[in-house]
Amino acid sequence: MTKRILRFAPSPTGYLHVGNIRTALFNYLQAKKVGGEFILRLDDTDKERSTQNFIDQIKRDLEWLGINWDKIEQQSLRIDRYREVLTELKDKNLVYECFETALDLELKRKKQQNLGLPPIYDRSALKLKLEERNILRDKTESHWRFLLSGETVTWEDKIAGEIKVRTSVVSDPILVKGNGQFLYTLASVIDDADFGVTDVVRGIDHLTNTAVQIEIFKNLSSHAPIFGHHSLIVDSSGENFSKRSGSLSIKSLKEVGIEPRAIVSKLVSLGTGDGVDVDKNIDELAQNFELSKFNNAPVRFDKEALEVLNKDIYEVNFISESQKFISVKFLKKEITQEDFEPLKKLSNHIVYLKFAGSSLKKNLFDNLENFNNLVRLDLKNNPFDDEDLSKLLSLENLEVINLIGTSITEKSIETFNEFKNLKRVYLWKTKISQSDIESFNQQQNKVELVGAVIN
Repeated sequence: MTKRILRFAPSPTGYLHVGNIRTALFNYLQAKKVGGEFILRLDDTDKERSTQNFIDQIKRDLEWLGINWDKIEQQSLRIDRYREVLTELKDKNLVYECFETALDLELKRKKQQNLGLPPIYDRSALKLKLEERNILRDKTESHWRFLLSGETVTWEDKIAGEIKVRTSVVSDPILVKGNGQFLYTLASVIDDADFGVTDVVRGIDHLTNTAVQIEIFKNLSSHAPIFGHHSLIVDSSGENFSKRSGSLSIKSLKEVGIEPRAIVSKLVSLGTGDGVDVDKNIDELAQNFELSKFNNAPVRFDKEALEVLNKDIYEVNFISESQKFISVKFLKKEITQEDFEPLKKLSNHIVYLKFAGSSLKKNLFDNLENFNNLVRLDLKNNPFDDEDLSKLLSLENLEVINLIGTSITEKSIETFNEFKNLKRVYLWKTKISQSDIESFNQQQNKVELVGAVIN
């Protein structure tokens, strides 16, 4: 049986948003379900807009969500291969050189629209004589278009069913821009053929592009992948997502405390009619993943619903005894004794406690003594004094304390050395003098102080 190979191909020209990640999940989950391979392909041929910062952030976002790739490819490293195939297409008279500027093309489109004609490229470049092309080549940059057959391209889509696209009403696509940049249409076909990609799942806005690429595959004597086109998601106002949807970028959602499981479970359920299953991790979701559950009608996604789901996930992780706990994060504004009660039976399984923006009252610090296997404790914007710190000395496995936006005294600094296994204390935006930190670290201490301080 042929090994199934799928890919996710983001362009590192901006941050990933929930729309991108939905596509990534469709390919990743399908690959994992059948024991296939998942490729991360970086479509970075746009030298002006692609940055290493965006590449690094894409990797961080995917890893944070639990989407791990088997192989990574980068289009900017394959330009010679694209040139080789472009030469092959030239030799077959399947591409032709064009010289219109963006303004020329816009004027043509407006004229066609005024005449009630479809805005399709008129192939005027095909009528140019050699002498005319030579003259134009000296005056302006040229670009290359693929010569479509004008036939109807048909395929059985894994989500949308039978699809037919008449290429006679589609403009011959530009494959290479005037500045030499290879565009997605050709580069993606070459990559899919070379890497043996068997299945491609992407948004339904790619239908016409898929028809064009199927023709290119055919003319390169390569097998086209099996395609599936999922519905697009829109925001609460009904608009499509883009890289400018800053508040719904994965980076921004992470920064405001949204859990990865909230994002993944919500996106996997959109368009299926199934409820959101927050109890399953990403590997468990892969086991029951079926493209046939989805349709191509737009689905709505809003941040408010995600925040509600995020709260539910905290509760699931907080009270479910069927799961092995690794960490518990409190996001409530006010923590009460009742909030600690469900944790008592699980305290030996909890190694990480995080209080993010919560108010942990002084009498509740006694509860922390129950977490015998606690390795890390985070306190953010939380009142904290020497007495509170002394209550933590019984936590023999505690290795890291992370204090954010609080204050600490010189006496507390000395107390850190009394912990049995404490190795490091992070002080972020914490009121303490830099000299006190430097003085402490210069001594023979087993604990290291790290962080940015406010004098």
